[in-house]
Amino acid sequence: MLRQHAATTFRFPTPEFRDLIDSAAQIRGMTSAAFILAAAKKEAEKIIGEPPLENAGRWELSAEESRRVAEALLNPRPISPRMKSLTRHRKKFTRSAQ
Repeated sequence: MLRQHAATTFRFPTPEFRDLIDSAAQIRGMTSAAFILAAAKKEAEKIIGEPPLENAGRWELSAEESRRVAEALLNPRPISPRMKSLTRHRKKFTRSAQ
């Protein structure tokens, strides 16, 4: 359900709660509204189980993992006879399905 620029009004339950949010927002260099939105977005993504949008499609590898990926891309292993056989088998079935 997507809404464009939906407005929401929020009342802080206590002055102390507002001070807490204001202080945290100030430490982050954000407005209170921006801080609340960022915190709500982070919590919603955690609950729904989706990765944050800014990290979509991004993998983090260690130096060793990066080296191994680069090595595999630059020097792939030869295709085994079993893999060649499976490839021929797949082609036979995909042609008959067309």
